[in-house]
Amino acid sequence: METLGTGIGRMRTIMKKNNLVPPEFSFNNSFYITLFDKDFVRKNEPVNEPVNVRENIPEKRLINILDIIKSNNIITVSEITEILNVSRETIKRDIIKLKETGKLKRVGHDKGGSWKVLR
Repeated sequence: METLGTGIGRMRTIMKKNNLVPPEFSFNNSFYITLFDKDFVRKNEPVNEPVNVRENIPEKRLINILDIIKSNNIITVSEITEILNVSRETIKRDIIKLKETGKLKRVGHDKGGSWKVLR
């Protein structure tokens, strides 16, 4: 266990070393508030583009996802990841793309709902 009460000081030191604006702390009777600079989040966003990915593979995967959902509209993301042998994040990203392009819609809740292929 770390020494009690050293976290804020260490956080400020690390942020200063990395040229980040240190957080502001506000305290009142019941709780405290920590405010981070709004650019802090942007500085840590990934900016990498996929490397060595053939252009047609993501498009084929999108078609495969739609075909899988057509055959089983209550399939889970985990089951799709197992079928296509890709990461959960990849399937989630693909589903977002399919929703944004109007090809897929989620009907009902995440746990008890189903998928509807639109086009």
